[in-house]
Amino acid sequence: MLDKKVRFFLKVADTGSFSAAARALYITQPALSKQMTRLEEEIGVRLFDRSGYRAELTEEGKIFYQECVKLERKCQSVIRQLHERAGSTIRVG
Repeated sequence: MLDKKVRFFLKVADTGSFSAAARALYITQPALSKQMTRLEEEIGVRLFDRSGYRAELTEEGKIFYQECVKLERKCQSVIRQLHERAGSTIRVG
């Protein structure tokens, strides 16, 4: 439900690795890195510190991650509610 770049961001943050996230997402690591660069350019902040071995979130990245997780949970909740509502409809005809 979330934008592809946001879903990719969450996977990198969760795994701590661009390579592991790329494998889990069935895409290449360079393609994933390009998507993360585009996301960072789009929102205007660096989300990852790429200087070390692992993909560490910057302070801004941590804030973005927390908010994206909340948003993902909210989307899932809304979808569940809609499915429950659709399942309780009575059709005549």
